[in-house]
Amino acid sequence: MAAKVSKIIGLLGLSWGLAASRAEAFTASKVWYEVLPTQVIRVHVSYTIPDLKEFRESYAEFHNKKAADAFYWDLLRGADFYPGDTSQRRFIQQPLKPDPW
Repeated sequence: MAAKVSKIIGLLGLSWGLAASRAEAFTASKVWYEVLPTQVIRVHVSYTIPDLKEFRESYAEFHNKKAADAFYWDLLRGADFYPGDTSQRRFIQQPLKPDPW
């Protein structure tokens, strides 16, 4: 009985840990995009996961150029993003804007 309870607690802890890591937003290190022959716009993102000390790459595909440009420019300006969800982006700091002299 105690073994079953410890397995359940272990599984709950593991699933909570994985869910928490997915809920975290990341900041892009490098962003670029390409237009595929099928007119799909693919935005590539390189980012680092600080807790794991891992470098990763992902991409998002768009059929709408306006949505692809918005995602691309937000990431270039420093927005945090959630891999797998292009609609959620947030600026921890305000977007970088040039200061006139």
